[in-house]
Amino acid sequence: MQGRVAVAMSGGIDSSVCAALLRRAGRDVVGVSLRLTRPGATLAGEGGTKEGHGRTGGAETAKLVAERLGIQFEVVGAEEAFEEKVCDYFVSSYLRGETPNPCVVCNRRVKYGVLLEAARERGASVLATGHYARVSFDPRNGRYVVRKGVDLSKDQSYFLHALTQDQLAAAVFPVGDMTKKDVREIAAGLGLDATVGRESQDTCFVGSGGYRGFVRERAGRVEPGPVIDASGKVVGTHDGLPFYTIGQRRGLGVSSSEPMYVVDLDPHANVMMVAGRSALERQSVLRLRDVNYVSVEEPRGGVEVQALTRYGSEEVPAIFTAGPGATGVLEFESPREITAPGQSVVLYDGDVLLAGGIALRNAGRGGEAPRGRAVRGAREP
Repeated sequence: MQGRVAVAMSGGIDSSVCAALLRRAGRDVVGVSLRLTRPGATLAGEGGTKEGHGRTGGAETAKLVAERLGIQFEVVGAEEAFEEKVCDYFVSSYLRGETPNPCVVCNRRVKYGVLLEAARERGASVLATGHYARVSFDPRNGRYVVRKGVDLSKDQSYFLHALTQDQLAAAVFPVGDMTKKDVREIAAGLGLDATVGRESQDTCFVGSGGYRGFVRERAGRVEPGPVIDASGKVVGTHDGLPFYTIGQRRGLGVSSSEPMYVVDLDPHANVMMVAGRSALERQSVLRLRDVNYVSVEEPRGGVEVQALTRYGSEEVPAIFTAGPGATGVLEFESPREITAPGQSVVLYDGDVLLAGGIALRNAGRGGEAPRGRAVRGAREP
């Protein structure tokens, strides 16, 4: 790492400590913060007030931290890119009956897209972020390798699976070798603990109305429709498919002698299927789209992996086989809970992130679902 370093500063503790560590190491540091809304506007849906990056006042807090550290600080406008690449993608995915991971898209398209470009325009060769992950170059295969963060309870490598090799070449994760306790102690020692804000949260832009309020506001009218059981019998009415996800149990409005779960969403017919727990735990094969190979080249034949099908869940053993056009198939050792379409599925070998892709709709009821209507064509992460 040579030359100027840009640090993506959100006003949170992790990015603040990143800037502090690099500054303490004698690097030429410039802090950059994303502006995701135009002045006076909000990103959030009903009841929402969130502005800036992650929470109200994030850029202002980041500026205070930068002043404390004695580094240059700038706000970079990313309003259009964030609206199109993240917000539209988020809403479109739910309208297609999917459950998206907007942070994955934001990392590739905005942080290591718009923000990295802005950093380079300001003379920085690399962009540091507060992700709990590690990146290094492997001369044996000529690729940048991503590993889990040392603090496995905070590991965020899952959200980096869509980054390209060019983006990883410019990526620095200063807290990846630390625990959260280490980071808090450093912040306290530098007098930053009273300056920085709370940790950034997932889906930081939806506001107090939650994702349902955000989708409702952005998508307009969402049509209710029938809820059916496994036999095809209508057992209720849903409020709109975007307000449900595979595996959901609560708020279904269905009376039954046993707990019922969402097991399928069909946006083409606007139908939701519910069934008992046993029907949910039946997936032996999972197809993926938009597969991105991170630490390895595309493999030939089946390879053993540990698959993380949802952030925060347990990894499960599987065999991955690459397919044509950035597709792939996962075969699990034993049937498991159905993965919601649209979810990021990340493949590991120990602590090494091999690849990641997006789950397609379960093929148990006639294959992949039609795409449904979208917002401004947003689709790919």
